[in-house]
Amino acid sequence: MAGRCALLVGTDFFQEEALSRLLAPEEDVLALREALLAPDVGAFDEAKLLFNSDLVAVQRAVHLLAEGRGPDDLILFYYSGHGLRDARGRLHLALHGSSARRPAIGSLAADYVLACLNESGARRQVVLLDCCHSGAFMPGAKAASGAPAITDETFDPHGYGRYVMAACAATEFAFEDGRLREGDPRARPRSVFTQALVEGLRAPEAVSPASGAVTVESLYGYVRRRVRRGRLHEDVADV
Repeated sequence: MAGRCALLVGTDFFQEEALSRLLAPEEDVLALREALLAPDVGAFDEAKLLFNSDLVAVQRAVHLLAEGRGPDDLILFYYSGHGLRDARGRLHLALHGSSARRPAIGSLAADYVLACLNESGARRQVVLLDCCHSGAFMPGAKAASGAPAITDETFDPHGYGRYVMAACAATEFAFEDGRLREGDPRARPRSVFTQALVEGLRAPEAVSPASGAVTVESLYGYVRRRVRRGRLHEDVADV
C-alpha cells in the first residue's frame, strides 16, 4: 500500500545576529502540518516536524524521509526560514547554527536534499520552500501537469515525478507580514507564501474546472495570485 510521508522543517531563531529572528516559521509548519494530516485535504500518514533543530538532526530526518520508499509512495519536504546563497549561487537552508557569511557552515544544503531525493525509491516527490532565493533549489523543475494535487495520481501525467514550489526566484526575497509583531492583533501569523499555500489546499477557488479537484497547476496559480496580492497591498519584511 502506498504511503504519504512529509517532513516539515522550520527555523525562526539563529545563533548569529546577522540572521534576523523570524516570526512566521512556527505557525507556517503547524498550519501546513494540520492541512496535510487532515483526511479531507492531504490525508498524509505522517508529517514529521522539526523546529529550530541542528544540522545533524535535520540531515538524518531528510535521509529517513527518502530511504526505504517504494515507487508508489509520496514524500514531501517543506522548509520555512532564511534561504542563503553561497559564492557559487548554491542554496542553503539556514538552521539554528548557520553562518550568514559562510552558508555551508551549519546549514542544510539544497544539494544534500536533492541527493537524498534522487536516491529515494519514491517516484512522487514534492518540495515546498518558503525562503529567500528558494528558486535556486532546482532550475528547470517540472511544470504542473493538471493532475489532482496530493493524491495517488498527482505530480505527473502518469502519477510520477518531482515537483518544486518555491516562494520566489533564485535572486528574489520571500516575505512575511511586516506587521508580524508579538502582540499585534492585525498581524498574520504566517508568511505570505505559506498562508496562500494552506488556503489553496482547501479553497474552492483553487479547484481546477477541468478535473474538479485542486491540481498542481491550479494550486500554483492560486498561490501566485495570493502572493502577488500580498506583496502589493501589505507592509512586508523580507525573510
